[in-house]
Amino acid sequence: LYKAQINPHFLFNSLNTIYSMIINRSEHTEEAFIKFTDILKYMYDQPTADSISIEREFEYIGNYIQFQKLRHNGHTTVKWDCSMDDHKIQIPPMLLITFVENAFKYGSSSRRDCQIDISAHINDGILIFKTENQIIRRPSEGSEGIGIENCRNRLELLYPDRYCLDIKEEGEKFMLNLTINL
Repeated sequence: LYKAQINPHFLFNSLNTIYSMIINRSEHTEEAFIKFTDILKYMYDQPTADSISIEREFEYIGNYIQFQKLRHNGHTTVKWDCSMDDHKIQIPPMLLITFVENAFKYGSSSRRDCQIDISAHINDGILIFKTENQIIRRPSEGSEGIGIENCRNRLELLYPDRYCLDIKEEGEKFMLNLTINL
């Protein structure tokens, strides 16, 4: 149930972005459309799978990041760093994307310069995943932490006693660190 939750706002915002790029005759429209299509394929092909390769999950995150960069007109700088020592490691699909979505939702802007750092590394069967972003906006009253709470519940079901999720704010920075013993 947790992995089946897809944010309809992403769908509508993405379609509006592509529409705006078409009207403005952006040279990146075709690239944005291809990234969006790849994201949708992944979102609808993977929900029934129990696990996929970590390489495929990282590719999905990379496509999502590239699409978001196109949406934010260059004002949001994104650093995406990933590596793996074993490409065959399996992970449940869409396990990490909520954290990436939150970094963009609350830490990006198409009007002012900001930075988002995302990293994912697998060494010896241990996944270390981090996001760090400026806090550009905060969750509206009553909606705080629903996505992250669902992720925490999913992690507890999938990796009981084998993960550590640390979330903190320091000044105007939001930092998330997730370690999973796969």
